Amino acid sequence: MNQQIKVLIVDDEQIIREGLRLTIDWEKYGFTVIGATSNGEKALHLCEEQTPDLVITDIRMPVMDGLELTKELIARYPKIKIIILSAYDDFKYAQKAISYGASEYLLKSELECEHLLMLALKAAENIFSERKLQLESEQYKQQFARHLVELQSNLCWNLLISPQYPREIKEEISRLSMDLREDKLFLVHVYMENDKPAEKSPESGISEMPRFHPQLIPSGYWLSSSANHYIFIGNLAASGQAASSLCQEIQSFGKKLPAIHQGRYSIFYSPVFTGFENVFQNNEAIRKYSQTYLFYEKPGIYLCDASAFPGNPLSVMPIITKYIQFVECGQLSSAADIIHEVCASLPLHMYFPDDVKELLALSCSILEEKAASVEASHDIFSSSPFPKFQESSAQNESIRKSLFKHKKLSALLENYHEYESSLTQLIERGLYPCHPIVKQAIQYIHKHLNEEITLQLIAREIYCNPTYLSQVFKKEVHMNFSDFLVQARLKRAMLLLATTSLPIGEIAEQVGIPNQSYFSRSFIRLTGMQPSKYRQEFLGEGR
Repeated sequence: MNQQIKVLIVDDEQIIREGLRLTIDWEKYGFTVIGATSNGEKALHLCEEQTPDLVITDIRMPVMDGLELTKELIARYPKIKIIILSAYDDFKYAQKAISYGASEYLLKSELECEHLLMLALKAAENIFSERKLQLESEQYKQQFARHLVELQSNLCWNLLISPQYPREIKEEISRLSMDLREDKLFLVHVYMENDKPAEKSPESGISEMPRFHPQLIPSGYWLSSSANHYIFIGNLAASGQAASSLCQEIQSFGKKLPAIHQGRYSIFYSPVFTGFENVFQNNEAIRKYSQTYLFYEKPGIYLCDASAFPGNPLSVMPIITKYIQFVECGQLSSAADIIHEVCASLPLHMYFPDDVKELLALSCSILEEKAASVEASHDIFSSSPFPKFQESSAQNESIRKSLFKHKKLSALLENYHEYESSLTQLIERGLYPCHPIVKQAIQYIHKHLNEEITLQLIAREIYCNPTYLSQVFKKEVHMNFSDFLVQARLKRAMLLLATTSLPIGEIAEQVGIPNQSYFSRSFIRLTGMQPSKYRQEFLGEGR
């Protein structure tokens, strides 16, 4: 707050003007003399250049006297303080000066510097008090305005995030003096992509947002969800053509956005609707539209109809069932191919984002369980840089949260492939012994279980001597090649019995043991029960 009091001296006698200006040490008491002039007309011109706080003026002057000057000053500058000086001891002059708005009336015959200074200090005190009151009033108005804006924004958010009772909303809108009707309502969500963190605050973003045509959209409120996401709730003009007018205005609005934003943007807007109780439903429709199109990184302008959502459901369980079969049989590359094939088709089919995330999260869970089982049967993980899965109960939840937080497909797949790769490497270290030819032999077995497999055939495939392969295989795996082959076939059969409804004979053929009698005997030796009994026990039938 400026503490200086600006003083203007007006008197037609130069000696008095200079005496008033020089005799009192105005600066010492917080005053600044901005001028000294000879009549009221000149004083008014000076006031136009720099308005004084206090005017000390004579009454009798040529051109314009002190009374007329007082009248003009108070009319133009109501807060100005005026001290009238006069050589006339006439109460009528004093009365008239006071009626015009003068603060004090002082006879020149009684004029003393101390007396005038006292009156000036009294006027200054009043000026400071008025300034303080004005400042407090301005602050109160600003606080009230901010509070009112906050309350109005809160009401708009409540409409968006939960169903509301129309009667209560109408009463609240009236109480907050909001310009929002229940007819011809519509919503707009604006998303702006940035390659770097937003430098502007959400509030400044709202102030820079292009304005709708006032004749078409006379009222409405902007909300900032983030520095890159803004929401508008408002009304079309009562006389506007709802659908066509809104569509044209949204297109026009989109053309203005590049002026404030250099990156890509997307606009999602609702049809025109009636009723505050329907705001939530239309906002949910926009949310689902935006989630899908932003996830697949397809910017544009979209009308969001609540009766038809974009995207398609993804049947997760059939994919996961097949995925489990490959993982359990050690065919990790084949298992990965299943997921990668689905991922490659995602932009084409536009599956629901949550379905995609669920598929990838389940895939990671299966790999984690496989890693934990391998860890339990092998002691090769002691020096691994990866955490021990059976000791980390929160690991599964952690990757699930990580995958579900992604809002874009590219970032989701990058996160998934990185984690999948680390898990696959970890599992392979346990599934396959270190010797290269043994690893190749086991991979061949898992890949061709439904075919006829011999030691000699695999030796030819991996270019090594059959006898040498047999010796190294037994040393690394701690069992004969033939025993390992039968066990691999039967483990695959156990998985098919548990995860499919295929007939037992067909399962036997798929795992490369077409002789059902030999299949049953071998299965009993491994599990202690008939294949049919194993399926019943696993599925809990008959309990």
